Amino acid sequence: MTTPCYGDLCSKGKAVRTIDRVTIVDKIGRELQSRFGFGDIDVFLAGFGLQKPQDVTMNSKWVYAKAGLAPASNDVILRIANELDIEVPATAKPSTPPAPAPARPPETLIMTEGDRLFALRDTVLANFTGGNWRELGLFTGADDVVTGHHRLLRSMSFGDPDYEEHVLPVLLSIHGREPGNLAKMEDFVRKRFEAGENISSGKKTGKTIIFQPKVFEIPDAPVEPMLVSVMMPFNAGMRPVYAAIDAAATSAGYQCQKADDIWEHSAVIQDIFSLIYRSFIVVCDFTGRNANVFYEAGVAHTLGKHVVPISQSDGDIPFDLRHHRQLGYLNNGEGLQELQKKLADRFRTLNAQR
Repeated sequence: MTTPCYGDLCSKGKAVRTIDRVTIVDKIGRELQSRFGFGDIDVFLAGFGLQKPQDVTMNSKWVYAKAGLAPASNDVILRIANELDIEVPATAKPSTPPAPAPARPPETLIMTEGDRLFALRDTVLANFTGGNWRELGLFTGADDVVTGHHRLLRSMSFGDPDYEEHVLPVLLSIHGREPGNLAKMEDFVRKRFEAGENISSGKKTGKTIIFQPKVFEIPDAPVEPMLVSVMMPFNAGMRPVYAAIDAAATSAGYQCQKADDIWEHSAVIQDIFSLIYRSFIVVCDFTGRNANVFYEAGVAHTLGKHVVPISQSDGDIPFDLRHHRQLGYLNNGEGLQELQKKLADRFRTLNAQR
């Protein structure tokens, strides 16, 4: 006995068992029920070429969604399940596994298409004008979706409360028009509404955030791509250490500064923040477990700077930072010479990684 297919409804040469199809459709129906209203379900299904369910009583979104899925091929069912991150039985998975996705850095946030669409909706609700909608339609080749919607632009212009419920369905329709439209929409929104300057040292990966400090003033001075700043205890015993860091920076083609070289503001911490803000690399010496250096390292990490931890004792590195590599050194002639060499190598490596 062969496992039945629904016309062309075999996935990648492997039939989907009837019991698996029923299970997957049920899961999709419940997921759509939890996420969308009836109108949104219609738009979502239309993105996969499925028609609005006919002759179905609209008292259960779950039943309504399953009725809309009934004509779908197994391949479409599996595509929908994949988009909604629904786990499917192993027997329903393609016999030829898809090519593995390119490896991403572990710190990169991987968002599903649904997550990206909801994030896009929130940005649109907070920022869009009617002109932005028309531009987006033209930009994505879906101007008819925007201008042809019976309520989107009218409800927006009159400030009607139903405007919000039309935004996601229109974005879904634009997304369904062409495979690359989601990325196009994100690019459109990013270029118009991501205000601010990228001051981080590393290459951009994952999500970008914008924030406004409440304690510090944002400096007018630009980021200096060849500036190394040094956060360390202010005492005479650390002067030879700073001299070694300064020599390492100079040999690698950088300038070097520490906070007590600057007096531009009445508050010392503002000078420190400004120095970190302008820097490409921030060297933090945790020797003696200095609380100020801990704080300054946190500021540097938050601003996305390259932080290079050093210390005369491993025990001085805070627990939360021990997963980062750090340079240990001895505060004597030989130790400082070795520190200078290692720092110069590190500075050159970070310069080459731009």
